[in-house]
Amino acid sequence: MHRYISQIFLILVLMGIIFSGISVLKCIEYKPSFLLHKGVVICKMQYVTAKDLYQTILQSFINNFIKQPFHYLPSIKNIIHKQWPDDLKSIGTKSVPVACWNNSSMLDKNGITFYINSKNIINKESLPMLYGPQNNEKEVLINYNHMKELLKICNIFPKIISMSEWHSWYFITNNEIKVILGRNNIDNKLQIFIKLYPTLMKEANMENKYIEYIDLRYNSGAAVHWLSRHNKSVN
Repeated sequence: MHRYISQIFLILVLMGIIFSGISVLKCIEYKPSFLLHKGVVICKMQYVTAKDLYQTILQSFINNFIKQPFHYLPSIKNIIHKQWPDDLKSIGTKSVPVACWNNSSMLDKNGITFYINSKNIINKESLPMLYGPQNNEKEVLINYNHMKELLKICNIFPKIISMSEWHSWYFITNNEIKVILGRNNIDNKLQIFIKLYPTLMKEANMENKYIEYIDLRYNSGAAVHWLSRHNKSVN
């Protein structure tokens, strides 16, 4: 009987050691907060200044413990590597802005939003301004790229595109013409605009006036609102 008790006790001890080891390994692998002795951040700082990077890193630590991952750094995507026992390496790849979104953030080429200090963007004026409801970033970006390709034949491009909550669209070209598309048959309306554009521009130059907007929310044709050189509205 004593022998069996000893064997049972030994099995329980071994099971305790095994479970303790597993718990320690999980803690090492997944624990979000750990004592840091040394940290290395590797990235190209095109859109983030060294000062911004330093301040954000400081905000990530409390009492020498990392409390949030570095992927909260603006415009930087990170791969985090823990180096045993207490080192950390973060390899950063930059998110490149291709458009401004709702005047509050940027979009990358995949339609993913990220935040960045606009002062760090050298060519901000050349970026298109996209507007739309939350969670529709990718759809608006895809339509922007599509419209941009179609309008190349007219030697113009959309600098502003907006989609409402009801999926009603309009865009403003780089020569300040507002084009109202509405909700349906967007491609057909774009083709109507492309056909009308040369004639309208010729008339604008001959009569010394501007196109303020073109409304394509009709079954056929369009309504054009003109402005004279003296900013007087004309029909």
